Amino acid sequence: MNPRSAQTLAWASAILVTAGFLIGSPEAGMAAFAAAALCALAPALAGPGKTRIAGILLLLASLGLAFATYPAAKRQMDRYMGRPAGGETKTP
Repeated sequence: MNPRSAQTLAWASAILVTAGFLIGSPEAGMAAFAAAALCALAPALAGPGKTRIAGILLLLASLGLAFATYPAAKRQMDRYMGRPAGGETKTP
């Protein structure tokens, strides 16, 4: 793998991890962490030297954060799926 490509993918992964922290929606944060894991996969497997280490660290961090965000995202989706089709909500 071209070292510049591996470095670019590592930077993209770092940016996506940061975006995952900054996004307020659990579903979007989880999607950002999953995309970060995909970007970190190539540098972790085929990057040279320090880029490989950074790729491995980013891969582990993004996977861990995605798994940690999953329960909140699932709760949010369950609430969304329980809403009536017309968008009306019942007030107690």
